[in-house]
Amino acid sequence: MANHKFKTLTLGLWLYLLLPQIAWSDFQNGNQLLKNCTAKNDIQAKAYCIGYVAAIADVLGVGDREIGGWYACLPSHATQGDVVEIAVNWLKKHPSVRGEGASDIAAHALAKAFPCTPTP
Repeated sequence: MANHKFKTLTLGLWLYLLLPQIAWSDFQNGNQLLKNCTAKNDIQAKAYCIGYVAAIADVLGVGDREIGGWYACLPSHATQGDVVEIAVNWLKKHPSVRGEGASDIAAHALAKAFPCTPTP
């Protein structure tokens, strides 16, 4: 029995390593992100929202990296509150995209708020 589990795990690992072109989806979509970001009395949900959107902003940085094809040049004075507000407002104004991955949505919102040309 243990040998069977080992073979299954080994096969799974090999498939994972051999098939890197598979596109993994986001852990959450825009609806879930908006729900977390607008939670009234749920400190954990709000903290998750802030951390999630701030991480997207950190990755985008100053236009040298992209998420979903979106680039943004965040100014040094932008705060976590600023980027969360931008993402929440974007989600509220664009309900048709809420089913998409939250990382792409947040990156799109930040790219529109802080546009720039990608740096090489």
